[in-house]
Amino acid sequence: MRSGILIVLMCGLAGCATQSSTVLEPVEQQPGWPAPAEGGRYPSQSPTPGDSGTGYSAPRTGSTSSTARRPATVAYSPSSTGVTAADALLREGNALHQRGEYGGAANNFERGIRMAPRSPALYLALAKTRLAMGDNTNAIQMANRALSLLPSGSWAADDARTEAWNVIANAREAQGDRTGAAAARQKAKGW
Repeated sequence: MRSGILIVLMCGLAGCATQSSTVLEPVEQQPGWPAPAEGGRYPSQSPTPGDSGTGYSAPRTGSTSSTARRPATVAYSPSSTGVTAADALLREGNALHQRGEYGGAANNFERGIRMAPRSPALYLALAKTRLAMGDNTNAIQMANRALSLLPSGSWAADDARTEAWNVIANAREAQGDRTGAAAARQKAKGW
C-alpha cells in the first residue's frame, strides 16, 4: 500500500519537473493594423469619418496629442439606476423612507450605490434620508454628489437638481447657516 502511494507521489512530482513543450508562434500581422510602438503599446485609436464600421479605425497620424472624449449622454430617471438589483434597492429604500424607517432606507441606498456608483437617483435619495435623520453634513455631501452626476438637458434632471439644492438649503439651515441656505435656495430656483 505504501509503495502505491509512493509511486503516485513520485509520478506527480515528475510531472512538475518536466518542461512544457508548447511553443507560441507570433501571429501574422494583418494589413492595416498598426505595429506596436516602443514598449509594446499600440497607438491610440479614434473614429474617423471613413471608418468602415468594423470596429477598427486607422491610427491617427500627425499630432501625438490625445483628444478629449466626450462623455456619453445619459438620461436621468428618479426611479432607475441602470442596474436591476440597484433599482430594487432604490424602490425598497423609497418605501422604507416613506414609512419613516430611515435607517433601513439609508442601508438600501448605500448598498445600491455600491452596485451603481454613478447613479444620481441613489445619491439624491440617500441625501433626503440623511436629512430626515438629522445627519446634515452627509446630506449635503450626498446632494452635492448627486448634482455632480446629473446629466444636463432633461426636465427630470432639472427637477432632481432643484430637489438636491433644496436638500442642501434645508441642511444648511438646520446647521444654522442662513446665508448658505439662502444661496442654495436661490440656486434651486434657477432650475
